[in-house]
Amino acid sequence: MFALTGLDWALVLASALFVGLAKTAFNGVGLLTVIMMATVFPAKESTGIVLPVLVFGDLFAVLFYRRHGSPKTLLRLFPFAVAGVVAGFLFMDRIDNLQLRRIIGWLVLLMVAGSLFLKLRREGLNAQGVHFAAPTGIFAGFTTMIANAGGPVMTVYFEAMGVKKEEFVGNMAWFFAGINLIKVPFSVRLGLVTTVSQKTFDISVQALAAASAIHLIAV
Repeated sequence: MFALTGLDWALVLASALFVGLAKTAFNGVGLLTVIMMATVFPAKESTGIVLPVLVFGDLFAVLFYRRHGSPKTLLRLFPFAVAGVVAGFLFMDRIDNLQLRRIIGWLVLLMVAGSLFLKLRREGLNAQGVHFAAPTGIFAGFTTMIANAGGPVMTVYFEAMGVKKEEFVGNMAWFFAGINLIKVPFSVRLGLVTTVSQKTFDISVQALAAASAIHLIAV
């Protein structure tokens, strides 16, 4: 059991809020959850603590945006994303907390750089084929397995495809609902997810409450 200070609890609750925000149209704030949780908890354990919260948030997002996803787009991505999850699982078993903490830091910087690049070079990108879906799916699956940081990868992909806001949110909801559920047995195997504690349950409830509030404001 982790002994949390008042500041730690503030960061945890803020992370729950950002999980809720990330399940609407504010996906980029998901990186803040990754950073703050890896600051409060050991890097590996932070991924397991956040995962049940994400799964609850995914179910909520699918409930609201289930009609807006594109099955064709998602089916093209899923096999590659699952391969990325498996690669991330094998990688996680070979690194320690300090190494993962540093990797998360570099990943966040890479995500920020990728988003900036997209904004500058959007016109020249062609994201319609498998040649773009394959590396995107693998990288998204890998990063979400090791750090719950696949959101910005998929944001870049769907924005490059030029999807409308409703389809964007629907695709994100369905994609991560499926991938995060697939991650659960791998995280259990790594010992990162065990029986849900009262603290984890409380954080999950906070995340759902935040998502509900944001949805009421946004619609």
